[in-house]
Amino acid sequence: MAQLSSDELSSIQEFIRTAEYPYKVDSSNETSDPARKIIGTYSPVLEFITSLFYLIQVGSSRKPEEVGDGIRDYLLGSDILGKGNDDTVLRLSDYISSLLNMASPAKTFVKASIVRTDYERVFQSSRILTDVRPIFHGTDSLPVTIAISHNLKLTYNRNNEKEDFFVALDDADLEQLTDSLNRARAKSKLLRDWYISSSLTVLD
Repeated sequence: MAQLSSDELSSIQEFIRTAEYPYKVDSSNETSDPARKIIGTYSPVLEFITSLFYLIQVGSSRKPEEVGDGIRDYLLGSDILGKGNDDTVLRLSDYISSLLNMASPAKTFVKASIVRTDYERVFQSSRILTDVRPIFHGTDSLPVTIAISHNLKLTYNRNNEKEDFFVALDDADLEQLTDSLNRARAKSKLLRDWYISSSLTVLD
């Protein structure tokens, strides 16, 4: 980033401030889509800034200025840019702090994605195994009926560790579970449509 010109840094800043996140290009307009050049040329810079958005949101609370100061101290101490570039390092740290301070779709997306998963247990995947068990009158007779049951396996993340939970279900339980899921989907659609009609974006 230190090698970029002032015009390039300004273009990147304006792009981050206004562009919808996740960043994407207009595939139907390959020659004139302004996002294409920014994303294609400065993708590492955009990814770096997005990672800093995550940094100031998770773990210990960090102010944008503290992140900028940390980058400044690291660059000055490591001599990565060589001697005599202290002014460049200071401008770069101030630039990063200003990016992290401004409102942007990427910053909002990062915050929303963290809030959405800020729970003790976060769902990862599910699987249902169906069992058929024969019922006998005695040890010397053929089965007279069968019992069908389902074993629901829920895999979730807890403290960055994957854990499993198992629960037995019958057909009536499946109906109740399906009904609960359908009602949740209906509520989600209702809220999503309402927010979209209010010109607010909804995180997928």
